[in-house]
Amino acid sequence: MQKILDSKILQGIKEEREKLFLSFRLSERVPKENFYRRLKETLDLSYLRKMTSRYYGTDGQKSIDTEVFFQIDVEREIAEKVSNFFRK
Repeated sequence: MQKILDSKILQGIKEEREKLFLSFRLSERVPKENFYRRLKETLDLSYLRKMTSRYYGTDGQKSIDTEVFFQIDVEREIAEKVSNFFRK
C-alpha cells in the first residue's frame, strides 16, 4: 500500500483537516446519533484506493479522493431509497 501512496499516480487523497471558524467546529455540533456521522464511522472504504489505483494516470490534475467519491455515491443511493420509500 505504501508504494501506491508514494508513486506519482494522480489518484487524489482527501486530507482531513477541521476548519476553525470563530471557535466553531462543525463536527462538535453534529449529534453523535446523526445518520451520516454513524455511516462515516461504520463504512470502511479504504480498500477501494488499492483496487482502483491502476485506473489512474500519471499526467494531469489529481482526481477526487476515491473513498469520498464512493461515499457520496453510497449516500446518494441511500437517500434515493428513502425518498422512494416515502413516495409509495
